Amino acid sequence: MLCHPAIASQNSFAVKGDFTEAPSQFLENWCWEYDALKLFAKNYKTGETLPVALFDKMKKTQLVNIGSSYVRQMSLGLIDFTYEDHYPETQKKGVLAVSKELSELSQIPFDDNNHFICSFGHLNSYGANYYGYLWSKVYAQDMFSIFKKTGVMDKATGIKYRKEILEKGATLPEIDMVKNFLGRQPNSDAFLSSLGIKNE
Repeated sequence: MLCHPAIASQNSFAVKGDFTEAPSQFLENWCWEYDALKLFAKNYKTGETLPVALFDKMKKTQLVNIGSSYVRQMSLGLIDFTYEDHYPETQKKGVLAVSKELSELSQIPFDDNNHFICSFGHLNSYGANYYGYLWSKVYAQDMFSIFKKTGVMDKATGIKYRKEILEKGATLPEIDMVKNFLGRQPNSDAFLSSLGIKNE
């Protein structure tokens, strides 16, 4: 909707797989910002705004089970890589073999009645790019770090984001768009901080 490429095929859906989810994951950050929530998070009967005390309690839960969530994402990425790889016929792996390997890696007990891989829709649609969810998150958090400095409701920063990221679509390499928005090389500091890991 906000993309303005000269050639329609260079729209936002044509960006590289490791950037595809960056804009959507970037926007998820506003769900954890009181300045944004207070604009619409209201009691439907009374119109009372979300109490700060309740928001503070919610914020304290943000990192609960974050490790498990990322182990799952990495496991799904490994599954995707495994099935998209071009093994010789003698080395092809079945669903149960891959599930057992992931169980060992993730330390999540293996259940041979669980065939979750059979319902993993991204196997067909992402073509060895599922890892892009996590890599996109690195970009998303880095871009959001600019809003954390200027204010999450800062209009000038929002316009710059729209012009440098959303409007460009796939007309430039994604790394260049991110560098133009950040005014520097991207890094993983904000991503690590979002996981509760201090980068020192």
